[in-house]
This record gives sequence, C-alpha cells and structure tokens, in this order.
Amino acid sequence: MVDRAMPWPRPTSPGGVTLPRRAGLSSFGFGGTNAHVVLEEHVTEPAGDPYPSGEHVVVLSARTPERLRAYADRLATFLRDTTDADLDRARAVVADVLNVAPAVVDLDAPLAEQGMDLVGAATLAGRLGAVLGTALPPAACRPDTTVRALAARLPGGPALADIAYTLATGRATLPTRLATVVADRAELADRLATFTATGTAPGVLTGTVATRRADGTEAASASPEAAGADLAGTDPASLARAWVSGVDVDWTARLSGRRVPLPTYPFAPVRIWFETTAGASGALAGSTGDGASPEARQPAGAVDGHPLAHGDGTVNGHWRMVTRLDGTEFFLRDHVVAGRRTLPGVAYLELARVAAQRYAGRPVNVLRDVFWARPVTVDAEPVELHTTVTGAADGDLRIEFRSTGGVPYGQARTGTVPDASAPPPAVDIPAVRARLGAGRDGADCYRDLTTAGFRVRPYLPLPA
Repeated sequence: MVDRAMPWPRPTSPGGVTLPRRAGLSSFGFGGTNAHVVLEEHVTEPAGDPYPSGEHVVVLSARTPERLRAYADRLATFLRDTTDADLDRARAVVADVLNVAPAVVDLDAPLAEQGMDLVGAATLAGRLGAVLGTALPPAACRPDTTVRALAARLPGGPALADIAYTLATGRATLPTRLATVVADRAELADRLATFTATGTAPGVLTGTVATRRADGTEAASASPEAAGADLAGTDPASLARAWVSGVDVDWTARLSGRRVPLPTYPFAPVRIWFETTAGASGALAGSTGDGASPEARQPAGAVDGHPLAHGDGTVNGHWRMVTRLDGTEFFLRDHVVAGRRTLPGVAYLELARVAAQRYAGRPVNVLRDVFWARPVTVDAEPVELHTTVTGAADGDLRIEFRSTGGVPYGQARTGTVPDASAPPPAVDIPAVRARLGAGRDGADCYRDLTTAGFRVRPYLPLPA
C-alpha cells in the first residue's frame, strides 16, 4: 500500500532483467461496487546511435523565413525547458554526493576537479539510478565528465536521436529549410536560439527551395548530379548540405529512432474571414496567410482609405490592426537608415492614433508613454505589422506594435483631453520663431543626415 511519495525503481527479475513498473489500483463504492485494475508502464527501447561520433543532423522547414525563425524559437524554448530541468536534477544529486550546496557545483568543470573520485562516481551512479528509476551506463558518471554532459544523458527529455528522427520523418518538408549537426540537446538549443535572434548561427545551414515554376508546374528540388554528389557520403554534414540545397533525402533509410512529442509548426497568426460590409471592422481585409508573394500581400485598397490600415479584427480575444509593408511605400523607399529601409518613428504615432480611433470609434487626440523598442526594417521579405489595442482600467487604451512572430517594436497609451469640445489654445507663431534662433539651410540638413547614414529624399523633403 502506497501512502506517501517515494522513489519507484523498476524491479529486476532473478535473471537480472529490468522489468517494467506495475501497480494495482482499487476503487470501493459505498453501494458495494468494487473495481480493480492492474497497470503496467509502457517501456520504449531507446533508439540506437546511428553515428559512431554521436552527432545527429537535425532539420526544420517552414513556408517563409519568418515562420522558420518562429519554429526555431519554439523548439529552442522546448529544449531549454527540458535541458534546464535535467541540469537541475543532475546538479542536485552531484551536490548531495559531494556534500556541498548545489550552487557551488560548476556545470562545466570536470567532476574530478570538484572532489569526485571513483568511489564518489559509483555512488553518483547509484543515486541517479534511484532518482530516475533506471540504471545509467558506468561511462556516464566518470570523474572526468561534467554535470552538463551528465545531464545530457539523463532520460528526462527526448533523446537527440529521437528529436532528429521525429523532425526528419514526422514533419512535412517545406521550402524554407534549416539543418544543423549537433552532439547534444544543449548545443541544439544554443544554435536555434542564436538563429532565432539573428537569422544566422555558426553550424546552421539554411536554404530556400523552389517547388513550383512560374507556370505552375512542379520543379525538381535538385538535379540528379547534385543529388548524387551531395549524397555520396552518408555522414550528417553531407546529409545536411544536401537537404538544404533541395535534395530529397530518404531519412527513414538513414536515421533510426522513434517518434516523440515535439513542438508543432507555428502557423502565421493571421485570421482569414469574410467581410459582411465593405471595410467593416472584424475582418482582416486582404490577408493572404503564409507564403504569399509580395504582389499578393499588397491590399487591393487600404481600409477606409488609410495607407497604414490594411485590415482589423479580433484574434484570440485581442483586437488588432494589420499593416503590410513591402518596401515600395514612399515613407520606406526614401527613409533609408544605414542602408536599410526603416519605418519612420513618427509613423508609429500615426499607427497608434488610427488603430486606437478605429478600436474606440471616436477621435483620439492624445498619445503618451510612447516607447520605441526597435525599428521596423523591410528588406527582401515583406513585413506584416500588428498594432494591438486593449482597454485599461483607467479608461485609456494600451497600444502595442508587434510582428506576426510576436517581436515587440514599441508601445503607447492614449490620453484624454479635459474638454474636447473647447478649441485648442492659440499659438504665438512669432514668439516660437524667435525662440528657434538662426535657421539652417535645407541643403545643410540633407548633407548632415547623409553623413549620419540617413537617406530621406525626395518624398520626405526638408525646407529649402
């Protein structure tokens, strides 16, 4: 009878074979109806290592580069969570064996340098076995190993071989591809996190494969010559290069493992719905979803005639306005900073004003607490910007600017005018000009801006 939490190691047969855990559960009803069930755990044999070096090729694919980065971020977060849990368990047991506080244990220093000898290593293996309910191989707890290496071998999270097998055989192959060769889950998490933040990472290969020609017919992913050259070797690096270049790799013949639960595809958070009336709120007018061409992503006409409002509606309980930018807009084409088309800062104010006004159904004349977190830049790929508006307890509106992947660009709040019906106070224009002092020639301003890395002509003119 179990009446408290306790370790539950797997039993061993007289012949030394590890058996699955079994338990009997009973239920007794007041009416005399009793039930009893015997449960046995499902034990899956661990997948063998297909590469003697322990390295595995891990692949991801998506419809667009933005979705690929979102996918990498989702998988990196999952790996971080499981890896951190394994690190905490391993560090706690090592600290117990060394009789020190867990915070003192160095994750990357060999255990021998922290006072672990062969006797301590044997004790460590036994303690970990009791905690995990399974025996670890002797090599896993040698004094020359580290806590991080030890945690990578714990059975808490999915094995790297199973992660590689699941992603290669259990996911659809899409045009925008990523491949990397890693030796453990922590290394994979680090590379994916770096790729998410910067779009590149050491050891990460990427490529985009055209699957259709302009006339709509199917295009070969890679030439037979390229396929033969890339698949001449079966090492992970060769397979990674071949796959990102478009070669159709038969992963089931080259990888061994089992399917394990992993994060699924991060579909673009775009709501597709019909419009009940022309320009009606509640529909994301012109939304085309993932993978649309730049031409298809351009709205047939801005909603209500505003060039920054391309649709609005409620998605997952949050109201937002959609703005799609492809770089041909005059305020991007002629506002270039450090060689990149950059949304002017004042455009955030107009985005906030028009979004709040559409949400509230009334004029919005005051913005406050405006914060620019990062610039919106448009390079080769179009950018979809979401301006989300929510009500605050004080009656104001909170406004956030984010990408479709959730990257924050800035925020603001609306304010209230004490008496909106009263005319604004008169401004003494001559007095303002007197405070400004000597003016500057427009040509001088252009020259200074160019020196600082700005290009703002000709659609964003300065006074001559």
